Amino acid sequence: MEDIAKRVDFIGARLKPTRPTRARDFLIGHGWTEAQLSSGAGLDILQEGSYTLRPYFLRTLADAQPKEWAALLGGRTLRSFLVESFLSREARLVSTKTNLSQKLAIERLRDVFADIALEMAASETSAIDTAFIELVVEEAFLKDVSVSDIGRLKYKAGSLGFLEQDDQKGYRSFPHTEISHHFLALGIIRDIARAGIRRVLSRASFEGDFLTIFAEVFAELPDTEAEIFLQELNRLLENERSSYDRFESNIAALWIATLSRPMGDGSRVLTDRQMNDAVIVGMASPARLERVIVNRFDLRGADVSQVVFDECASSTLVVDADTRTGQKAPAAAHLQVVVDGAISHLRGDTVGEWLRQHSIKATQDGKARSEAEALLWRVGSTLQRRYGIRDNEDDPAGRLFRHKYWGEIEKILGDRLVRDHNRGAGRSDYFVRIRDPHGLMRAADPASVQIWEKVRQLK
Repeated sequence: MEDIAKRVDFIGARLKPTRPTRARDFLIGHGWTEAQLSSGAGLDILQEGSYTLRPYFLRTLADAQPKEWAALLGGRTLRSFLVESFLSREARLVSTKTNLSQKLAIERLRDVFADIALEMAASETSAIDTAFIELVVEEAFLKDVSVSDIGRLKYKAGSLGFLEQDDQKGYRSFPHTEISHHFLALGIIRDIARAGIRRVLSRASFEGDFLTIFAEVFAELPDTEAEIFLQELNRLLENERSSYDRFESNIAALWIATLSRPMGDGSRVLTDRQMNDAVIVGMASPARLERVIVNRFDLRGADVSQVVFDECASSTLVVDADTRTGQKAPAAAHLQVVVDGAISHLRGDTVGEWLRQHSIKATQDGKARSEAEALLWRVGSTLQRRYGIRDNEDDPAGRLFRHKYWGEIEKILGDRLVRDHNRGAGRSDYFVRIRDPHGLMRAADPASVQIWEKVRQLK
């Protein structure tokens, strides 16, 4: 680039994603280890086609200290960490052109990208014209900056960092569906909480990939924001009816996805709903589903042992080795079992047998699972999706550490359990993680087997 710049006047440049092998070499050259890149978040970073292979995200990861990774993520997903890092960079650029503080610039930019994602989803398109982007930018910043500053921001609207030139001239698109889904989730949460959304709920089709990201974004919300959103969502379920569009099925799918965040006393109930897709990730909140019909119900990596399924059915139930059900699972005509990338299909009596074997009450040897084993399972299943759990009640999953058996389980885990000091803002606490949670959950080695045997003996 430096050599070319000597011969060419640059107006701007956009770097394409690199290959996973080159990304691995780059990160290892900046302090990462093979072990870190071969498990947990590292596996997501190096997937072919991943948004993380873009130069800015790789540079952000390279600059991070891997040994403090849990504290850096702060209980967030890798995607949330990288998106917020990028927003901070863009906000600094906005602040240099206006008198806006960086904090407020981040909020306004987040709104801009959320509004763009909402419009794309409602229009069922993956690209938007620059005139609309300029309008959104003006609306977001109008009350905070001068008219001349608005003009400068609108002029740069087509080159906002999260947007790329589309094949269609004059249009822009997000660089990856994970990014657009992330902002769509933020926009839906924001607008439903403000009781001001309808069009996207009626016109968009919420499929499994989006619902998974929505569940993850919802799980990261502060308690107050999550409660406000859920109150408004419940109001929509109770008061808004429309059989002519996708509204009812979409809000029901969102409601089910919110079960991915442990909250409530088990009094949450969803009745008489039908939808194409539904997703629950991680440890599900206590709830009851009655006469809920789902075409494709994705429970991969989910512990739904505290969800009661009463007269519920699914054409296809998607599960994996880490799926755990309770006493009653949805009736399924077809079970799609995903294990290490391989997919198998079960039908008939084998469906019920597989679900019984993967009940929370079933252990590796078929014996009933004790309360202590169920606790370790819930912590382990959460850590398979997150690098760490904050040992603080502000983190919903962190409340698991207040259980009467957890102190004894920590002693049994020994050096398998790691506590990283939280160096972020707020009260001083720790991020808890387990080395190789996948191996522990599957009892893949003698040490893991021994841990489960000792936990089972706790009374």
